[in-house]
Amino acid sequence: MSAYKEFTGKTVEEALRAAREEFGAGLNDLDFEILTPGSRGVLGMGAEPARIVAAPRDALGGAAPKRDAAAATPLPPPPARDDRPRDDRPRDDRPRIDRDGSPRRPRREE
Repeated sequence: MSAYKEFTGKTVEEALRAAREEFGAGLNDLDFEILTPGSRGVLGMGAEPARIVAAPRDALGGAAPKRDAAAATPLPPPPARDDRPRDDRPRDDRPRIDRDGSPRRPRREE
């Protein structure tokens, strides 16, 4: 049987507080994963609670297996940046239009 239990709250902080109270442990003594961060909805309609799974580290043998596995997996490289000068980049040749529908005048180059 897994030592992990699911907790919910209006926010992730409330769900973590419930987990700390349940296990009688501090935040650094828990291994947890956020399942859904929750949302307040629009005017309270469609609100969704925050959900986490948590377990005390001492029940896991003092280790945090999910965190260790995440640390062992390297992050993908960042996307390549377009370092060309701004004048060399392709331009969109569509005419610019103001909010009132009139054509926008080009900006002055200073």
